[in-house]
Amino acid sequence: MNKAQTKPEFFIPRLAVIGVGLIGGSLALALREAGAVGEIVGIGRGLENLQKALELGIVDRITQDAAEGCRDADVVFLATPVRTLADVAAAIIPSLKPGAI
Repeated sequence: MNKAQTKPEFFIPRLAVIGVGLIGGSLALALREAGAVGEIVGIGRGLENLQKALELGIVDRITQDAAEGCRDADVVFLATPVRTLADVAAAIIPSLKPGAI
């Protein structure tokens, strides 16, 4: 988005972020501040990080169930350690809606 624009060039109605730490939380917050996202679902293993992201307004709701959190998401962002990406992707693929990115 350039400074002359008032709206982002794209909009994500529902974003699921798996891993709301430094990378995932920063992406979610940047998209929220740009007005480029509607609902943000924070997904993770650690309830403490999830609750902090919720308290800070980075995410709108939280879950520790990746498949449930990704259901109906338009875009899913994986911000987990590299060694876990394949397993996380395999776990969520069945719950993704057609056309999800």
